[in-house]
Amino acid sequence: MPGNIIIAAYEKPKTVEELSVELGVGVPYLEDEVEILEKMDLLVKKGKTYQSNMVVYDAKWRKRLEEKTAELLMQEFPYIKNRIEEGVHYLAETSYCYENADLNARRWFIFMFLMWEASMESERWLTTKITFPLLKNGSNGYVMGMRGASCIIQI
Repeated sequence: MPGNIIIAAYEKPKTVEELSVELGVGVPYLEDEVEILEKMDLLVKKGKTYQSNMVVYDAKWRKRLEEKTAELLMQEFPYIKNRIEEGVHYLAETSYCYENADLNARRWFIFMFLMWEASMESERWLTTKITFPLLKNGSNGYVMGMRGASCIIQI
């Protein structure tokens, strides 16, 4: 339910009633979820409406990213591919909470982790003084997600 609420309120702010109609869930069942998401800063209240406060990478964004980075990535692809596969193998030895996820989902998990680590390493080298916002769970960063069923890493 929380993910559906975030996606429903992503493009345009919506009232709880509008969310109820769109999601097909009664208002009383949404109110607690909306309150929790608001406390976690994943929804922001704007008057009587709520809007997602997170980045969702949609198909259009992924296509642009792929087009702009394909040449650079292809040069490094063998290294990246090996690191992803090593990471997937390592997941089996951890308390990874999605052990029932398919191989593709595990590859995405490792890929996103590698991207995060790359951004942190870049920051150390570039010293841009980028600061990541403090999240309600006490860590720093951004909350992000992928929208659509076409998130496939072909390795």
